[in-house]
Amino acid sequence: MLADDVVGTAGGIAGPTGEFGELVSMWVAPPWRGKGVGARLIEEVAGWAASVGFGQLRLWVVEGNEFAEVAYAKAGFARTGGRQPVRPGEPAMEIEMARRL
Repeated sequence: MLADDVVGTAGGIAGPTGEFGELVSMWVAPPWRGKGVGARLIEEVAGWAASVGFGQLRLWVVEGNEFAEVAYAKAGFARTGGRQPVRPGEPAMEIEMARRL
């Protein structure tokens, strides 16, 4: 937060199997994109995941969101091959990415 403005947010949770951490709900305010806020958020969540003993951090990104996928790749994430609908019955898909911690 800068003064009273939220510049970004991200969360970290245990993955569904409890074997890895998951980066969720990442968002950076448009005026702050491309200024390192996203990278800082990713590293904060990665630090949390490592501190609780996870060896891997995963995330899902909407297919076609190239800006986000490039940002995640710069932070060490790579596609896993996982793919799922954004929501059940919706044609939009999201892809899974992961990085070692």
